Amino acid sequence: MSRLLVNRSGFVERFGRTDGSNGWRNLYSAPLDQCDKYSFCGANMKCNIIDNSPNCVCLEGFVSRSSKNWSDGCVRRTPLDCKTGDIFRSYTGLKLPDTSGSRYNMTMSLAECKEMCSGNCSCTAYANSNINGSGCLLWFGELADMRKYNGGGQDIYIRMSSSKPDQAKKKPLGIIVASAILVGMLVVRIIVCIQRRKKSMQGMTKGIHMNDSENTEGKEDMELLTFDMTTIAKATDNFSSDNKLGQGSFGPVYKGTLLARQEIAVKRLSKSSGQGQTEFKTEVILISKLQHRNLVKLLGCCIQKDEKMLISSLCRTRA
Repeated sequence: MSRLLVNRSGFVERFGRTDGSNGWRNLYSAPLDQCDKYSFCGANMKCNIIDNSPNCVCLEGFVSRSSKNWSDGCVRRTPLDCKTGDIFRSYTGLKLPDTSGSRYNMTMSLAECKEMCSGNCSCTAYANSNINGSGCLLWFGELADMRKYNGGGQDIYIRMSSSKPDQAKKKPLGIIVASAILVGMLVVRIIVCIQRRKKSMQGMTKGIHMNDSENTEGKEDMELLTFDMTTIAKATDNFSSDNKLGQGSFGPVYKGTLLARQEIAVKRLSKSSGQGQTEFKTEVILISKLQHRNLVKLLGCCIQKDEKMLISSLCRTRA
């Protein structure tokens, strides 16, 4: 049982009385203000008196629906998801929301009230219907006409999302950012590999082969890698004497480095060797077919004007 009155000084006082008590207990008293006169705050908001002026603020866990109009009320920071499971948050010292759309059961305990509200996804809040801790009130919509009291008031349990604020948004965003970074790194790596391969392939083409008139021994055509003169000259520092490895009966041998940092050996046939292009091509094809652990790998050749060169990988002897 409760009663509300305005005393001679203009203060509003509310008194409550429980069964078996000897008297009335003062629940709260306050000047008659705008919060008491009428409800002007929106849904899911509470009215506070600050410096004798009413102030509408969102309940904790709620955010304003509009920054310009308080009457638009507040919405939950994280939307409800009954399938994944929600929780009930306790708010104390409040004037209970408007009960015009609520349901009640005067015989239920608070635990039974919670169980009933939990089993109905449309239930938004529950509370004791009596100040003595008995009875059940259930709300099924937005909560309106609430007020915060510094002393007194009642407890209400409002359904909230079990996820942390904005957790549903942060996780996908983090995944998207991480995926974008990984994809970006992969793309950069691919581009670098392509550029390195382009550099290593600069000045190299596949084009040397023996035609039918040259293939007098019935050997099958073999296409080999050819280098242009500019690439070989750059790799050997224009056939510098510092890069000369030795001298044979058919010409000198130089060491060099391609753009891909691959070390090579270049055998430059002397012009006085008397070897024609057909004989040279035959030699290249025969060497390319030979495979032995004591033989270096033939990479290709260079045939340009009067120049004939064999290019192989540089073999370094280990101690």
